Amino acid sequence: MKYWMALMTLLSIIVYSCATRAYRPTSTPVTLDGESMLVGEVSFQDILHLYPDWNSVYQHSEVPDSIVQQIRAIRRPITLLVFLGTWCGDSRDGVPPFLKIIQHAHNPNLRVILYGVDRQKLDPDGLAVQYHIERVPTFIVLENGVEIGRMIEFPEKTFAEDFLEILASSSNE
Repeated sequence: MKYWMALMTLLSIIVYSCATRAYRPTSTPVTLDGESMLVGEVSFQDILHLYPDWNSVYQHSEVPDSIVQQIRAIRRPITLLVFLGTWCGDSRDGVPPFLKIIQHAHNPNLRVILYGVDRQKLDPDGLAVQYHIERVPTFIVLENGVEIGRMIEFPEKTFAEDFLEILASSSNE
């Protein structure tokens, strides 16, 4: 009997532990013109959970070690504002591979903030208007709150390589 009680207690702890680590959304999709989308500041975790096609692109994205190492070596604080449309194929194809590389780099000097916009390129906080967003995805690279570059819709090489070029052209990183 004690064995079963101990086993039940252990199982209860395991179930509780798993339940407390379960996914909890922080963003709520809105429906505009019959289409579900995330607008405003969003978490990448929410996008991956709510939009399976984004998750598929993320899972199949390559992570070139040489690019990861270069991003890991960035020593100055950089903020990336990423304006995207969860409804947008270009965002779906461009944002997940870039974020997968950023995640693998584990660089505490990089801060990435994602903003979902609607099809008119608007968000509830008005940031898309403030930053003159006309196409998505748009990656705005900020250093000390000042824009040092941006990448719009299609990269020259890849978004990760273009990001490194922006940083190289703005200092001797």
